[in-house]
Amino acid sequence: MIVKIDDIAKFIEREFADIHKQSRWDNSGLQIYLGDEIKVSRLLLSLDITEDVIEEAIHTGCELILTHHPLFFPKISNIDINTAIGRKIILAIKNNISILSYHTNIDVADDCINSCIAYKLSAKVINKPLTIEGEVERYKFSVSTPVNSSDEVFKAVTKANRSKVGNYNNVASLTKITGRFTPDERSNPTIGKALQPEEVEEIRLECIVDKRYMSDVIKAVKISHPYEEPVYDFIKLESGSSYGFGLIAQLDQNYSLKEFINLLKDKLHIKNISSNMIDLEPFSKIAISSGSSASSWKECLKNGVKVLLTGDLKHHDAIDAREAGVCIIDITHQYSESIYLDRLAEVLRDKFKVDVLIKSEIESIISWR
Repeated sequence: MIVKIDDIAKFIEREFADIHKQSRWDNSGLQIYLGDEIKVSRLLLSLDITEDVIEEAIHTGCELILTHHPLFFPKISNIDINTAIGRKIILAIKNNISILSYHTNIDVADDCINSCIAYKLSAKVINKPLTIEGEVERYKFSVSTPVNSSDEVFKAVTKANRSKVGNYNNVASLTKITGRFTPDERSNPTIGKALQPEEVEEIRLECIVDKRYMSDVIKAVKISHPYEEPVYDFIKLESGSSYGFGLIAQLDQNYSLKEFINLLKDKLHIKNISSNMIDLEPFSKIAISSGSSASSWKECLKNGVKVLLTGDLKHHDAIDAREAGVCIIDITHQYSESIYLDRLAEVLRDKFKVDVLIKSEIESIISWR
């Protein structure tokens, strides 16, 4: 199977983790792109782009590095070998290595980091998101087609649209209508003749389309539709489906705080765990929000959740949350996200049948005990 960088980027950005859902301040997607003629036989996953990660990609023969944290957050005005970011850019390009990064769009995806953590804890997701980031832009799409072509157009459109509502696939409505048109002298009509009015029994197909699939749907219509000039439209809907960070999950039983800490050590193999409490009444409901999400304890309070699993616990959040009765458990920013790399590797191996390696990085913060 020949795999190109664009194949991987398109799959992640449209199907796995909609890139339109990334936060406004984020910079997910292509970081260093050396062209789509490069075939990817092996890629390296890591949380961050470091010089060690690039050296590992060179040593193991990887054509592509895929990270969670983008290489470019602030804009840069020059590439200087005397700076850390400059060295990384030069090193990657010299060795024909492209870099993709997917950050907040992975954080809010259906198959996200928090869902992975919940699964490892045998916890059932009961509500997501914990904090709302935005709404997916959705459009009502419609196209009319002759009756004898309606099945072909329906199949093409619903496939391109990945049409799904809840647990139902290939969702669309079909209505019988009458179409009228008069081809002009420059036309080459499928039905009728130039300059003669025509009336045709048609099927009007309507469905809901996410913004990320609009171009795919247009392409599908143009390929499958028999008319020389198929008529279609998109009408933006006022409300879409909400997405955001974190989730609420139900554990399989009640746990004391000490028992839950031991569960985290056992199931997630975590070395460094800290919290803002030393005791808590037994609980079975938790919130999970990977990365730097300690401030979302306020949303936990609104939802009646007493335990938040996250990273980057800061002094004032620790005190304010404790006084409000919310226990924040910090498993570090790095670990709360790197735990997901195994899951992402599994997805990419299954989809593209390529070698996927994972780079274990040195801990960003060293704990002395």
